Amino acid sequence: MRSLAASIPALFALAGCGSSDDTPSWAFDPFYLEPAGVGDVFGLQTWNVYSDPWSDNRDERYFLCAVVAQLEGGPTPTCETCDVAWEVVSTFVESDCPGSLAEDPLFTSVVGVGFAAGSPSGDAPYPELSGVGFVDYGFGWEVHGDAWPEALDSGGTAESAEWDDAQPFTFWPTAIWPLADTAADPATATPVSRFADDHTGPRG
Repeated sequence: MRSLAASIPALFALAGCGSSDDTPSWAFDPFYLEPAGVGDVFGLQTWNVYSDPWSDNRDERYFLCAVVAQLEGGPTPTCETCDVAWEVVSTFVESDCPGSLAEDPLFTSVVGVGFAAGSPSGDAPYPELSGVGFVDYGFGWEVHGDAWPEALDSGGTAESAEWDDAQPFTFWPTAIWPLADTAADPATATPVSRFADDHTGPRG
């Protein structure tokens, strides 16, 4: 199992490079997931928080802060569209977000993670070796985005895109969360497609 220090993305270092608009408006939640024992998983989810202009321009100068949560759990049969799925517990690890923002229940709302081989989005960076990631934020399973063997991110290779209880995976979302709509309850959030020009498309 990789250490937390090695797993947490270096995005915290960007906190001092934010824009003049410092109102937290959007959250984006990629995560890393690895096998941990027989059938179990361990992962780290990084909620990257951005100011409002980031929804139109993915420039990192709109990055404000991040919240890191740990995911741990075991197999579950509840995701009918998944090849494999896990019921997980999300636990706060650390954050550089100001005030009470890091306490938003959205950031520890994940209760399930799943994976299905094939059919990634059109924007998947490794389409031949990517599958679909699923997440349950506490109100049902939904498409989270693309998922692929983590080795590909560092120029490595992978023999297949299937979950084999050996190789870790990167889960990359195809939607962003409007923080202003969460109202302290993740069930009220309406995720939007990060590719929709009008920002009103459905999640996934």
